[in-house]
Amino acid sequence: MQCDVLVIGTGLSGLIAAATAADYNKKVIIISEGRGNLYAASGFIDFLGYYPRETRVPLKETRSAIQELITREPEHPYVIAGEDIIQKAFYYFTRLMKKIGYPYFGKWDQNRFLPTAIGAIAPTAMVPYTARPDLKDYSKILVVGFREQGDFYPHLVAENLQEQRQVLNSDFQVKAKWVELGINATKEINSFDVALMMEKREIRDRIVAQLEKEVRGDTLLIVPAVLGIERWHEVLTSFEERLNCAIMEIPTLPPSVTGFRLAENLLAYIQKKNVELYWNSKITGIDIRPGECRAIAATAVNGREINFRALNYILATGGVLGGGFKVGLEEIEERVFKIPVQGELGVHNEDFFENQPFAFAGIKVTSNLQPKDKQGRVLYRNLFIAGRNLYGYDPFIEKSGNGVALVTGFLAGALAARGS
Repeated sequence: MQCDVLVIGTGLSGLIAAATAADYNKKVIIISEGRGNLYAASGFIDFLGYYPRETRVPLKETRSAIQELITREPEHPYVIAGEDIIQKAFYYFTRLMKKIGYPYFGKWDQNRFLPTAIGAIAPTAMVPYTARPDLKDYSKILVVGFREQGDFYPHLVAENLQEQRQVLNSDFQVKAKWVELGINATKEINSFDVALMMEKREIRDRIVAQLEKEVRGDTLLIVPAVLGIERWHEVLTSFEERLNCAIMEIPTLPPSVTGFRLAENLLAYIQKKNVELYWNSKITGIDIRPGECRAIAATAVNGREINFRALNYILATGGVLGGGFKVGLEEIEERVFKIPVQGELGVHNEDFFENQPFAFAGIKVTSNLQPKDKQGRVLYRNLFIAGRNLYGYDPFIEKSGNGVALVTGFLAGALAARGS
């Protein structure tokens, strides 16, 4: 198989890279061992939630934090990309999602504050249409959960949200309510199951009947992300019109409906752009010549070996958690090209998500996202690194994971399409 750009990985960075390169009218192929992490992710775009990291104070605006990053951390992916590329990446994403029909709202340089699945207030940059309301605009909030659903607890969300009003400098009042879907569930159902049920008119009728006396025009109704899968706009509009109030979806535990919608819409777009996808393909060999990659061999799920030859390659395999890096007792190894993974590998905190040195480990790159060795020399001129494979940032503490994926995926796709 021959193409202009070969993308390895189907997380957000890989899909954005493929979409960007395809929009340059390049022939693009994606190969991946799995479906990517978007299906378990929130589907929101966190650009930079906390900086400096040690303060743990959520950022309201992020432009000044980027300026501080430039002086303090020159190898951070945002610094490597630069503010101009950051702006272009977010503009591209906004325009792309509007074109797809699943629009996003927000800006890279100004955070929004939304409840998490347990009601904690967290900063994020961009949210899908179903999460667009601003908490500060409402005096009354009703958190609704479904008794048959086993992964969302409205009273916990309401209690935590009520306690954190000072974060928003607001004085809204929060209540919680259980409603029933009216089904005979033979198993504990999750948010994805409920979202499918919501596309049935009779289910929505039962919910409206239980809520219509509880809400009014100044009420914000908060629900788990269950407002349909493909027919989300119909479901949302139906509730808003019949209840005469605004509705906000918030993320749930995996499986993630909002993450699923984002992934499936991006996949549908790139397939319309004639991008070829090879799922469940394990890379078994690479053809390396001095300073460049010439070809990659992969084995498909049926055991057939396929050889891919491209002008340029994008590595977007997701680092440690995505399976792109193999973690040993004393070192981390990049799986495909065996590129040196640089950074401290220790674990210094009992909490996995708290200030771990290994979170910064990754592949060091040039300003063109080309991988460098420990002496700073370019390893492969036609290989571009994107997303969690990159060195120099902590997506958990910074709350920057999807932002870095978007920005570097966009940049890698453009560079690979242009050839440098």
